[in-house]
Amino acid sequence: MELVMVAIADHHAAFHFRATPAEGPTREVIDTMTFDDQAMITSMHAYAS
Repeated sequence: MELVMVAIADHHAAFHFRATPAEGPTREVIDTMTFDDQAMITSMHAYAS
């Protein structure tokens, strides 16, 4: 996996990375996360092409 970009704002973060398996197509993936005041993940969503 290759990390392409990270964006952080307040209690939210987005990670764009590229997943390249040994076989099959490369996938562009974006994960989004929300954190509480103790930095614990409260929600996470993944989007892949």
